[in-house]
Amino acid sequence: MSLKTQQSQSTRGTLIKVARELFTELGYADTPTEEIVRRAGMTRGALYHQYKDKRDLFRAVFETVERELNDRVTRAVMQETDPRAQLRAGLNAFLDGCLDPGVRRIVVLEGPAVLGLQTWRTIDDGYSFTQVRTALQVLVAAGLLADQPVDALAYLVVGALNQAALAMAVASDVRQARREFGDALARVLDALLDRQAASRSTAASSRRP
Repeated sequence: MSLKTQQSQSTRGTLIKVARELFTELGYADTPTEEIVRRAGMTRGALYHQYKDKRDLFRAVFETVERELNDRVTRAVMQETDPRAQLRAGLNAFLDGCLDPGVRRIVVLEGPAVLGLQTWRTIDDGYSFTQVRTALQVLVAAGLLADQPVDALAYLVVGALNQAALAMAVASDVRQARREFGDALARVLDALLDRQAASRSTAASSRRP
């Protein structure tokens, strides 16, 4: 890696770090570019050399936060071996991640408005939808979930997660909201997986002489 490339990466890293703090604290609209470069110890020219405008910088911050949230979910999933436990761990890790003020402000509240719904969804699908679909495919392959159009179910699960995240973002008591949504999702998963287990048990009984 050349020195110029290293310097560019360092500049981007600093801008993302500072902008993330300001976007979380003040919000996108109330964060002037002048304050970003002042806190970063840079010039406006340095910012615009790396990003074409404030929205472009916000997108870089957004993707950074999304990637960290995705990594958190992945680590939680990898600690489990049972596919059912993996799905539960992933969903809970996502809800836990939404306790972070930066996730709530940048990803949940401001992401769709600043980036536009289609761009926000495209980026989000690359993380949350992909993870949920993979988890459901594993469950189906293991016979723990009825064979069905997995994409449709994955979108429903992601939709529920996003609605939970949105409710948490505006809740007066975010930790209580996290507990309530965690309990609700657990009941939904229990119903979904227990139904398949009951079907397998019934099928096995019908085959007995």
